[in-house]
Amino acid sequence: MTAGPLRPRELRPATRGERRARVALVAVGLGLALVGAVAAVTTLPPAQWVRVALWLAAGVVVHDAVVAPLALALGVGVLGRVRRPAVRRLLRAGLLLAATVVVVAVPLLATGGLR
Repeated sequence: MTAGPLRPRELRPATRGERRARVALVAVGLGLALVGAVAAVTTLPPAQWVRVALWLAAGVVVHDAVVAPLALALGVGVLGRVRRPAVRRLLRAGLLLAATVVVVAVPLLATGGLR
């Protein structure tokens, strides 16, 4: 099976090292999420918990309604037209970096920056 611009690659079983790395990454991620949850519960006043929950829910809605469709459109519209795999990888990395900067910068700009 040849991998075209939008065709999925043939999947191979993960190696033992890849499985261990995934388990380690999941464990680290869960540990950091637990640390964040404990820090949020112990430092935020209970009156702000509802606002934080609404903010997190809004983040999910914005991701599903705006970011994901935009990423799909860019992936199909831009990356689908590039034939060279090396250039496609560079474009994908650049678009991911730009999206990350936008996700961080827009809330800062919308709220007047750091206070």
